[in-house]
Amino acid sequence: MPTTDLPPVTPALLRLRWPQGQPAVPGLPAAFAVGADWQLDIRPGLTWICGDEGRGKTLLLRMLAGDPAVPPACREGPAAVPAGVAWFDPAATGLPGQSDPTADAVLQAAARRHPHFSVEACADLMDDLQLQAHRGKRLSMLSAGSRRKVWLTAALAAGAPVTLLDQPFAALDGRSVALLRELLASVAGHPRRAWVVADYTVPPDVTPDQRIDLG
Repeated sequence: MPTTDLPPVTPALLRLRWPQGQPAVPGLPAAFAVGADWQLDIRPGLTWICGDEGRGKTLLLRMLAGDPAVPPACREGPAAVPAGVAWFDPAATGLPGQSDPTADAVLQAAARRHPHFSVEACADLMDDLQLQAHRGKRLSMLSAGSRRKVWLTAALAAGAPVTLLDQPFAALDGRSVALLRELLASVAGHPRRAWVVADYTVPPDVTPDQRIDLG
């Protein structure tokens, strides 16, 4: 019998699984409420979660991040550890024990949490996103766009196996949007790390390895 050589399947860095028999997850589309197990595999490269407002994009990211405030799905894989996921939460206003940290404090907290945090990448991002002048300022002193740039820098410099970005372009200036789009386009096809973006649509110059459409 003839055989066909198939490319090997890359193991998931992070798997989100909702076991059979558990109640449906409030806030997710009906596709995630079927009777059998459902699972979401995050493999190396770029994954894009698309959907309109209220379709569960942020909820899926928070479940992938292991946020204790959302339904506790089963998280499996080598990235299912605290340092395995870098999570850009645009709603974040502070750190544990620090309600209004400085930009530097946010970056230092990310460096402590993630062993592969890159000081060089952080410095480059701070330059490119024009944040150097704001390092010593508290988040409450920054514009919405600058606050988001601080959290984005922390997540992107973390060097984590999986990086989760929730609507990363919102409130950014045009120059920063172009830079971020270029960065995301470059990580598609990465062999060892994964980036997961949740947003309404995929930019035309970005080609994700996996696309999940929530409708």
